[in-house]
Amino acid sequence: MTQQQKAEAYQKELQSQLYVLMKRLATKQAFLQYYHSILSKCRSQRAAFEVVNLLYYLVFDEELYNSYDAFRKYKNKNLK
Repeated sequence: MTQQQKAEAYQKELQSQLYVLMKRLATKQAFLQYYHSILSKCRSQRAAFEVVNLLYYLVFDEELYNSYDAFRKYKNKNLK
């Protein structure tokens, strides 16, 4: 396999992973589900939110929530 082929295969793999991440973050409900999936790996609820919100920003070039409080209100509303 040439360097060019390796680079193309790597780029294809990255695009595939990005597509999966986009699907996992695309909606508020999906964002919340992803948050819950990483919560046990984070030191706090706020840290988990910051990780997911940063991922969302990196993928979509905007934040879904402008603050942790805005997210917390949505999260609490959907727990009822």
